[in-house]
Amino acid sequence: MIDVHILLMGTERLDFLSQCLDSLKNEPITLHTCPGIPGDIRAARANAISLGKHDYVGWVDPDDFIIPGAYSRLLNVIGDKKFAWSNEEVWDMSEDLTTVLRKSTRKTPHHMHIIHRSLIDDDFIRNKVPVRRPDSWVESLKPEGVYDNNIGYVWRRYPNSGSRTLFKEHDLEWEQRRRNHFMQLNSTINKSTNY
Repeated sequence: MIDVHILLMGTERLDFLSQCLDSLKNEPITLHTCPGIPGDIRAARANAISLGKHDYVGWVDPDDFIIPGAYSRLLNVIGDKKFAWSNEEVWDMSEDLTTVLRKSTRKTPHHMHIIHRSLIDDDFIRNKVPVRRPDSWVESLKPEGVYDNNIGYVWRRYPNSGSRTLFKEHDLEWEQRRRNHFMQLNSTINKSTNY
């Protein structure tokens, strides 16, 4: 069994959330619906991971869904490893969310995975993972894992998704740091270039 959580901000589209929940019905999971924390997905994720008692944890975003049998497949392939992941189909959505503009496949770990609790470092997740890429640490688990080359998850990607509102408080600070970085970079390039 797997402890799987969904972080909720209270602004989720009910049709997407319903599809997400339906996709989990027959999976070997205990589902935990948990409150998101505006501006700090790291703390919300760490709080949610701490729930439950199963050996493995995973999560799904409320506007995405899994392919039937995806979690069962991961449990079947994991063997003596501590991490397993499968592909995700990425849907780039129109602004009004009615049309899939483009589909692509992501093969690196992001959403669709299971992690053994022995690999979870609460302090690292809460305090050291980058705020803007709060799930980036999952990619570092690849050496501990096994890859299932099947589509297991559908990720609806769009600029104003519910999970992105978790970063709202940091947007101005983030944009300013990016501007400063590229201004400094451009300044260095300009000084070292002779025309």
